[in-house]
Amino acid sequence: LEMVQRLWVLTAVAAAVGLVAAAPPEPHAHDSSSAVPIPDRLSQLLASMSPEELIAETFLRYPCSSGPCVGDALAGDLNQTGVGSVSIRCVTDTSGTGSSPLNALNIRNAVQSQLVQHSRLHIPASFEEEGLHSGAWGGTLFPGAVGIGATWDVPLMKDIGAAIAVEARAAGVDTVYAPEVNMFDPRSGRYTEGISEDPMLTAALGAAMVLGLQGPRPESTSPGAKGTEGEGGGCRGISCTYLASPNNVIALGKHYAQYGADGGGLNGAPTEVSNRTLFEIYLKPWRALATAGMRGVMVAHSTTLHIPNHANVWLIDHVLREALGFGDGVVLTDDNNIINLVHWGVANNITHAAGRAMAATIDLDLQGGTDSTQHGYAYLDDAVAAGFVTRDQIKAAAARVLAAKFAAGLFDQPTVTPLSGLAVLRSPEHQALACRAAEEGIVLVTNTDNALPIPALGRASTSKRSKNAGAGPSGTAQKGKERAGLKVAVIGELSSCEWFNPHHAASEHHRHGGPAGNLRDPMPTAHACPARAAMLGPYTLYNDSASTVPTVAEVLATRVTPESLAVVRGGGPDETSPGNATEIAAAAAAAVKADLTLLVLGDSMTTAREGADRDTLDLAGSQLPLLTAVAAAVREANAEDLTVTGVAGTRKLVVVLLSGRPTTFGWLNRVISPGNGVDAMLVGWRPGECGAEAIANVLSGSVNPSGKLNQAWPRSVGGIGGSASPWLARRPGGFIHVRDDVHHDPSCDAAGHCFSRYVDQTAAPLFPFGHGLSYTHYEYSGISATPVVPADGSGAQCGPTTPIVTVNLTVHNSGGAPGTEIVQVYAHDPLGQSLVVRLWKRLVAFGRVGPIPAGGSMDAVLNVSADDLATFDAAMRLRVEAGVFAITVGNSSAFDLQGVNVTVTPAAAAAATDCLRNAYKL
Repeated sequence: LEMVQRLWVLTAVAAAVGLVAAAPPEPHAHDSSSAVPIPDRLSQLLASMSPEELIAETFLRYPCSSGPCVGDALAGDLNQTGVGSVSIRCVTDTSGTGSSPLNALNIRNAVQSQLVQHSRLHIPASFEEEGLHSGAWGGTLFPGAVGIGATWDVPLMKDIGAAIAVEARAAGVDTVYAPEVNMFDPRSGRYTEGISEDPMLTAALGAAMVLGLQGPRPESTSPGAKGTEGEGGGCRGISCTYLASPNNVIALGKHYAQYGADGGGLNGAPTEVSNRTLFEIYLKPWRALATAGMRGVMVAHSTTLHIPNHANVWLIDHVLREALGFGDGVVLTDDNNIINLVHWGVANNITHAAGRAMAATIDLDLQGGTDSTQHGYAYLDDAVAAGFVTRDQIKAAAARVLAAKFAAGLFDQPTVTPLSGLAVLRSPEHQALACRAAEEGIVLVTNTDNALPIPALGRASTSKRSKNAGAGPSGTAQKGKERAGLKVAVIGELSSCEWFNPHHAASEHHRHGGPAGNLRDPMPTAHACPARAAMLGPYTLYNDSASTVPTVAEVLATRVTPESLAVVRGGGPDETSPGNATEIAAAAAAAVKADLTLLVLGDSMTTAREGADRDTLDLAGSQLPLLTAVAAAVREANAEDLTVTGVAGTRKLVVVLLSGRPTTFGWLNRVISPGNGVDAMLVGWRPGECGAEAIANVLSGSVNPSGKLNQAWPRSVGGIGGSASPWLARRPGGFIHVRDDVHHDPSCDAAGHCFSRYVDQTAAPLFPFGHGLSYTHYEYSGISATPVVPADGSGAQCGPTTPIVTVNLTVHNSGGAPGTEIVQVYAHDPLGQSLVVRLWKRLVAFGRVGPIPAGGSMDAVLNVSADDLATFDAAMRLRVEAGVFAITVGNSSAFDLQGVNVTVTPAAAAAATDCLRNAYKL
């Protein structure tokens, strides 16, 4: 009843300003039946559209573009010729107008109704929003993409995509900007937005998110399928079909293509990537997204082969649309990137730039900011007059935009019924999913002498339980545990909001050019304290629920007695090193008095976000001096106890990283090496709304960590791009072979395989790709690899995801705690079969195996697909090589893997290659 009354009041308010939806509009000039195929509906509509209306379909209004932002002003600005798309923030921004999901949705519906009623052809707008780890104002706040990537959990990613989709549709959003499949240089501030640095892992999880967001790909279409073309407008492949369900959204992947390779890790800088690296590494995830049926793409700021992406006809029209089979999906600019073509020097003026972008088959111009002179497609009429573009090219772009609107059902149901859908926002099921994702993504990277877990920190309540939780290392539940008397010190600015001054932060943010107090800023530093913002990361839809996300200190306060908990700031990522000596000394003193010190370090929203690129990976601000001082204090206090009492002290120091990228720890990383004071370290990433609870559950052992690093951590910034990266180590340059004293060289394994060395330290990673510890131990046995395709190549199923090799093994849990193991399969390509220097090893399959009870075993079957085994030959043709592949299996990319050989015959390789070439024109 309260909700109904609230809706009545808000609707009355909307009516007072001319925004309430009136009676349904008159019948459209085009067929509005969803039973009619999209090409037919599209042809009928295009035949009725004027040149001005076609151009309007290429506009995407972003917050405050062209002035009006909210309500009737926005609707009046749009309803003369319509508009292609509108950022949902345009109707929920400024003046607190969109301060609740219901209010925002009512205004969105009213704007949509005005458009449908008053534009000549009654064409609805698409409403778009960010969707990396939340999709709706007031929705569930999932972990950031880098944290979900550390779960290596394909079904989980699909479930998260489905949850984001249903919440987005309930809030009036039909298109979300996700997934993001860029493999970033770790110096980049956007590293936190990427899934992994590995193309195979990125591809698998990115494709799963597409399937979750959009639903299953229609059976009648396949990568590269042309589909049916309606007269007067293209509609090839997946864009010809309706979404699977009204609860699905258009998935618009970003940023095409090799955005993460920007020079020096600087956002939008030119890239220096070879054609081979482009196709083998950076385009592999985009192949997977196209196979999954992705319907939209955002283009990257940067360049490809020295041509700006926003003018790159070859990259977008030939590679994306034709070779990868994207067909007539929608392609969107990034923010105001058409004018950047002038800045790149490839266009004389914005009119010329608009023609360049349209010729590259970019359909939508994301028009950000208030300066309409920067909005490229506003100049398309001039571009036609100047001969830079044709009316037919504009019509084709409008057709692709309109096809997406038909697919999303906007012509059939342009508005959303509030009361039927908003209950899904932050539903118990979605909150539990967020908790599961946070727990699975936490990576335990060091644990000296089994310092963790600490059962005394067991969960105080059982709300929002995930399926991972419930049993500690002893196998006993940690439910309802009394708060412990353990003395705990929680240190670091990212641990608590106790010292946060929102008024000071807002004024500082405004002084630096940010919108002070704007709750819709996807990357705020003003309204959220650093400790909460570090839980969520950039491109989270900050809202009322974000302001109550628990911090680590708040959760620990529910698990220990008040007199046993000390919370000390010490220092933070935004301070100038070496920080405040008094605060650091107070932190060290608190650590000496505690049984357990949790040092919460990492990245703030000013050190890891778009535009926050760094020239070092060392802990930012005063955090490295803080860590050094606290570690020394704990180490010396324990040693002093030994001197005084004859028994070494048992104080423990555990580092918790809330990080957006790999982290290094100063000179030779000695501060975290065994014996220097740090007993254990876990990486929480940007763990979302349930992050602090998940961290506490892993610390206590009520959740056994299963996360694995989805990137290699270099020992210093100088190691970026070297042999530490799993896909950059090619034979034999990244390795040497030694015979003597290998057991004493940290660069080498027992077999004598060694990383190259710098003068000052090894080039081996600090932590290898795939690394992650557990509270138990796993053993592998019975490993075999079997070809799926018959030796003569006959009778094989055909498709890029069809298995070509099956790997079987048994995983035995020989430890004392139940747990889940992530098994990783790597392939070494056949020797002597290609002129191309191949990767030393590359990930070709993986799987989560478990939960396995203590002392139990579980069989696993992992499939290697044709796409994952394929490479590009010397002539740059995608193919599966014939020959003997060395298949290695283990729990990381480190050397000590167990291996078997599998032979792919020439006939089988040829059959698999033909399948790939039928799917892709590569």
